[in-house]
Amino acid sequence: MARFSLAQLSDDTLAVDAVEMTDEAIDAAVADPTADTAATATDAAALGSMDETLEGSAGDAAALEEAGDVLADGAKAGESIPPIAAEAIRILASRLAARSGVQRGSVNIARESFASKASGPKTLGIAALSLKSIAGNIWKQIVKAYEKVIAFFSKWWNKFFDGATKLRDRAEALAKAAKSKIKPDSFKNKKTVEIGEWGTHLQTKDGTFNMATVVAAGATIEAEYKKRVDDTTQVVDNMMALAGDMLDDPSNIDSKLKNFCAATGVANGKKVTNLGEQPDGMEVVSFDLPFGGKAEYTRMFTSGATLEDMKENCGSLKIWVDEQAGFRELKETDINLGEVNAADVIKVMEHVQLLGDTMVKNKGDAGKLDARAKKIKDRAAKLAGKTVDDEDGADDLRAIGNAARACVGLCSSSMATIRSYFLTTGNALCSFVQALLAAAGGKADAEDKKAAKLRGQ
Repeated sequence: MARFSLAQLSDDTLAVDAVEMTDEAIDAAVADPTADTAATATDAAALGSMDETLEGSAGDAAALEEAGDVLADGAKAGESIPPIAAEAIRILASRLAARSGVQRGSVNIARESFASKASGPKTLGIAALSLKSIAGNIWKQIVKAYEKVIAFFSKWWNKFFDGATKLRDRAEALAKAAKSKIKPDSFKNKKTVEIGEWGTHLQTKDGTFNMATVVAAGATIEAEYKKRVDDTTQVVDNMMALAGDMLDDPSNIDSKLKNFCAATGVANGKKVTNLGEQPDGMEVVSFDLPFGGKAEYTRMFTSGATLEDMKENCGSLKIWVDEQAGFRELKETDINLGEVNAADVIKVMEHVQLLGDTMVKNKGDAGKLDARAKKIKDRAAKLAGKTVDDEDGADDLRAIGNAARACVGLCSSSMATIRSYFLTTGNALCSFVQALLAAAGGKADAEDKKAAKLRGQ
């Protein structure tokens, strides 16, 4: 199977019915979106996996091209290689070709062809062309995969905006419920309430659930969304424009590539050192997100990165959210209900409602990003598979191809993971408020209802 075969996704739409503020409706407003929100997050993670797969395929193509350059130089110098070395190259090239969906038969390297020293240089030149041809075919496969990524992303957008609309309606309903059902004496003689799965997402950095922290962060959630999404969208906009310029006109590639690579530069980010070794000339910086010990990460070039670093690694420019960072299971932890203030609860829901509104208003971004990604894909398709004799020129083509690949990832997985985080956060805050409503008597549990029914007989 080709390594970048794309996951098949369910086209099921998010479904949360509009509610009236009965006890049962409050409960349904909380329970119904959980699986759908998780599915949206899963789809966002799948986009990230696709991006990583394409990055690996691009690395394979670059390695084959560079190996082809080495063999071509040897052929020009009248050199050859032992038959056993030719067989090793054939095996490796066949493996790289196969996992990127290129047929093994395209590897035109035969061990027996190198038995004659006299024909060795000519055979080496043929082998060099074969490796470069395989690399070109891998690039063509990558461009085809772009189309699948873009189509996948378009479906994700539809799910996301459907979910944002439901989030807005849900927060509005729960705000109304809080106003009508949480009274000054609602939590009299009640000390604790069990935290549900939503508590895992709303935890603080030290792995606990703190009422004051949740309320404070919840009251700024819409503003935080706007900042993170607006900043990231601006970076992607700039990079798409610069990549488009390179793809349209590869002249003056050095200065254009430097501008492209500098576009991800972000101020005030914290340098991250626990994510393992990064590509040459690159580092990762982060910005804290409101809940779960999570952060938005940006892999970018350091101030000391060389032009060679940029040409080789510009495809690794990336913005993402680590969905696992900071998570601890908090299902058994309790909340002190004595800290609950009805006004704070209502304020949080009103800001979640604003969050949903803002998400929906950003719907126009979907079409813009889709159009930009398709344009980059079309331009990249024109360059895919082209080879040049000049080694520096080959490096330039590789760099432009990697820049295009980075842009597709930034337009899809980066945009999806950040938005998905905030959609999940909004629904977790709604579930938090529902738990408070339950504790305040906003809805009766099954045993209470049974007892009340028996008393009425």
